Amino acid sequence: MKLSKKMTLISMAAAAAAIVPIVILTALSDVKKDYTVKLSSSAPCPCGNLAHHFVAETVSLMSTTKLENIYDNTSLKLTEEGKKANINDLKVILQKLITKYSTNQDHSNLINDKIFMKYFLVKIPKQSDFTNHYFEFKIKVSDDKNSKHPIYLEYKIRSLNIVNKSHPIEDIRQIYL
Repeated sequence: MKLSKKMTLISMAAAAAAIVPIVILTALSDVKKDYTVKLSSSAPCPCGNLAHHFVAETVSLMSTTKLENIYDNTSLKLTEEGKKANINDLKVILQKLITKYSTNQDHSNLINDKIFMKYFLVKIPKQSDFTNHYFEFKIKVSDDKNSKHPIYLEYKIRSLNIVNKSHPIEDIRQIYL
């Protein structure tokens, strides 16, 4: 009887020792050599936006060429009416609009406002251009009175990969008026 209990304990220990490397190898297999990471469908998204959750099982980093293409295809310009206006007046108008739309995570509602469109032209990439990434942007007014670029668009490209409970920023840039 004692012999069979020992054999059972030895068998259980051997089984546990065999399972641990399999678990470790399975976890390591999620990180691929091309720097992609397999997403867990049960991981919560800290941003709360369910529209872009887990578009794919893996998320890759964007190439430098793709990041430059996005930068080249993003712009903030003045309309003819905006060119006639004083920059300080434009700053006041924009501050009021930013306050009005402050609850919007990005400024997608702001750039579609009739008053905004009267003075500014914004060109941003389509979300469909961002496989496994998302583009967030804000229109900003500099607090520095001596700034050469008091109005600008700042954008971030975030990976859908969740690291430390957030989506890592892959690129952040400013587009000046």
